[in-house]
Amino acid sequence: WSYAGAGRESSVKPGDAAAYSELMAASQSMLAGEILEAYDFGRHKRLIDVGGGEGVFVAALAERHPGLKLSLFELPPVADRARIRFASQPLSQCPHCHGGSFLDDPLPRGHDCVTLVRVLFDHEDTIVLRLLRNIRASMEPGQTLVIAEPMAGDPPTGSPWPLAIAISARRPVTTSPT
Repeated sequence: WSYAGAGRESSVKPGDAAAYSELMAASQSMLAGEILEAYDFGRHKRLIDVGGGEGVFVAALAERHPGLKLSLFELPPVADRARIRFASQPLSQCPHCHGGSFLDDPLPRGHDCVTLVRVLFDHEDTIVLRLLRNIRASMEPGQTLVIAEPMAGDPPTGSPWPLAIAISARRPVTTSPT
């Protein structure tokens, strides 16, 4: 995308974010159902989708789990696009949209589940490590991080979008930070 790696992700302009956001939104709906089948999000009370784009996955969550309190964290112009999407849909609740950079800004706290859907494979390892450290800093013991990434291949299910899903419950750490 046009602003990636330019050091200006925090100040991206709406026009710069629009084309990439539209592409991600169009393709995200293909994966949302598979992710919802692969993991029971109903066990959680408050969830935040980090790097959630225009909110396609969050909207699917809202439809499947209407009692789940949902939030999205994304660059400000993309979070604005998500607000518009949510307002145009018949959701039982409008998810809260937080604008900021997942690399530079602290993430909102108080969610028992954090999701990263199609985020990590889009970035270099140094950026991924920085993002994961920021997420870890926002989580408390017992909270869950769910990572979902589409993978290449032809799984036995015949799905065109096989998923790699990683689930981690944060526990107190006694090792030195790295």
